[in-house]
Amino acid sequence: MNVRNDSSNPGVTVVIPVYNRAGQVRGTVTDIVLQTRPPEAIVLVDNASTDNTAQVLEALAAEAASRGIPCKVLSEPEPGAPVARNRGLAAVETEWVMFFDSDDNMLAGHIERAMRCAADNPDAEIIGWDVVWRDVSGKVRVMPFEYKDVEYHNLMHGTLATQRYMARTSLVRGAGAWNNRMRIWDDIELGARLLKSGPKIVKANGKPQVIVNGQVDSISGDRFSSRQGLYSAPLQAIAESLGAGRLKWVLLKAMILAGDFAREGARAEATSCRSAVIAAAQNRSQRMLLKFAYFYQSHGGRATARLLRHLI
Repeated sequence: MNVRNDSSNPGVTVVIPVYNRAGQVRGTVTDIVLQTRPPEAIVLVDNASTDNTAQVLEALAAEAASRGIPCKVLSEPEPGAPVARNRGLAAVETEWVMFFDSDDNMLAGHIERAMRCAADNPDAEIIGWDVVWRDVSGKVRVMPFEYKDVEYHNLMHGTLATQRYMARTSLVRGAGAWNNRMRIWDDIELGARLLKSGPKIVKANGKPQVIVNGQVDSISGDRFSSRQGLYSAPLQAIAESLGAGRLKWVLLKAMILAGDFAREGARAEATSCRSAVIAAAQNRSQRMLLKFAYFYQSHGGRATARLLRHLI
């Protein structure tokens, strides 16, 4: 990928990959167009949709243009959100990039606050914020942007999940951009690489202005065990980014996952994952702690990673 210096193009571009969201993407794009401080550009990437998403995106681009907001519609035939995001990233010409999903919502002052935070912190490379998670039943909870101990919290709690930050375009490109091989946790894996350079991170304070909507038709399903087999690639890549000294964190993440499998009744998957983690543990005390994590998580325990943070 061609790495450009974007300092001469101040502002932010919002990149949105879209797959079969003809009925939902309008609300998302309209939220962005109607921002109190709109982005300098929007890039919409049709990711091999089989419905009429492409036509809807063209219409939305025309509406954005009528309001003075440049909006490109690109096509990426290879399936996968990381591939589509990279396609959009290649078209970004602004200093900052913000990735967003096609079924989420952005309150009107979100971009204005983010860019004001960037202006107030000229050495910042990542600007983050709290978001609201709304599940398919309508239940909501706040997901805080935890920029202290950020490498741990990114792994365990998705601090650098897609909708929770914007970054300098050069930082994302310099880190290698999105990994096209990832089918899950691609944002956490990218986050681990972004953090390797020790970027300056600033939090935009205030009430959450992004709503992340859970979807019943998600390609990955709504159960951890339905995605069994997809986790090993990102966990291995994250382990490489974090280094040998933090392998224990990755083992804890995997053991919590094993506990989730067990809680869902996927006993074979849970046993296999648990055994692999125990075999990789570095000493007896670590094995004991990991076994406790499995027991606690599999029996419905909550906040396991927070509970064990100062012990692992």
